[in-house]
Amino acid sequence: MSILTFEGYPLYLNRRRGQRTLRLSVKNGEIRLSGPALVTHSEMLEFLESKREWVLGILERNAHRKRELLHPHQGPFEPVLYLGEQKPIVIIANPSLPEDRVHVDIEGDQLVIRPHHWSPDWADSAQNREGIHDIVRRWLQAHARKQLTSRVEQLANEHGFRYTRLFIRSQTTKWGTCSSKKNLSLNWKLIQCPPHVIDYLIIHELCHLREMNHSERFWALVASLYPDYKISEGWLKRYGSTIFQNYA
Repeated sequence: MSILTFEGYPLYLNRRRGQRTLRLSVKNGEIRLSGPALVTHSEMLEFLESKREWVLGILERNAHRKRELLHPHQGPFEPVLYLGEQKPIVIIANPSLPEDRVHVDIEGDQLVIRPHHWSPDWADSAQNREGIHDIVRRWLQAHARKQLTSRVEQLANEHGFRYTRLFIRSQTTKWGTCSSKKNLSLNWKLIQCPPHVIDYLIIHELCHLREMNHSERFWALVASLYPDYKISEGWLKRYGSTIFQNYA
């Protein structure tokens, strides 16, 4: 597989035995183009160029939807989505902390990061910005483990479901899964979604404990427990790709 870029976005080229045609997809901020084993590199790029308007249209649509979630802001750091709400990042030095410690928490409508040392020009460094990105990701993951675990337990008890174990994972394409052993998995990135979307995804996976399929009986069970589930599904269809791209 070759990894290139197209208009600043990751481009993956892959040749597969048995594939007869070129296939192009744009998802989660990535462009993937696969083709037959004998197709040339230049043929693949020519095909991509012939689909340029289509690809750029999808990328622009996704960029527009991201702007809907994360409104224009000032400052070097992109705001954080937490439970569906935009939280600007504010950094305030706290010399009383050890140099290897950073305190992070929601304060009012902001996500406040308190390192031992901070100065305004610190954000000019790409390495420092990446460091903040990693700090925020770890904070979101920790809160996802705590809050998603608590909410699964609450909804399972409320509706009489019994599961074996719950895993909070970093799936690249799935929001959640339910195994035949009654193990549930949820994507930590759900913590960025509004509470009604989180509840829908949890109910969805809990219902698989009784119906391991997407049959009419499964959807009837979902609807009986969460009548407005289509609203949450619509939100995911519109913004799910954007959420997946955040903190990839």
